Amino acid sequence: MRYFQTLAACGSYTAAAKQLFISQPALSYAISQLEARTEIKLFERTARGVRLTPAGEEYLKHVDRAIEELDIGKAHGRSQEAPRSCASRSCASSARYSSQTQSRVSSRPFPMRNANSIYGWG
Repeated sequence: MRYFQTLAACGSYTAAAKQLFISQPALSYAISQLEARTEIKLFERTARGVRLTPAGEEYLKHVDRAIEELDIGKAHGRSQEAPRSCASRSCASSARYSSQTQSRVSSRPFPMRNANSIYGWG
């Protein structure tokens, strides 16, 4: 998602790849995989770079919100006590939060499909 967000801001694969500290072909591959998995054409290629399609602009709004939520969660998690094992605390609240989050995500117009495989999570 951050690759998509950065490319949208830069408007150029080369500039975005430099900012992300990855190669341009790696970024291009990641974006093509995202477009294939979401079944949304996110960018129009131009002689000077790329620009978002109308669907890409709408998708960016959702990505921005998702990244903001992830950043908030990361900050919240870091502010908590040292991590404890699941055995020493209640896992029920985590499961409840996960199911609430999933129901919100699946009701959005452009839900991410199989984010685990896209980003290598899990």
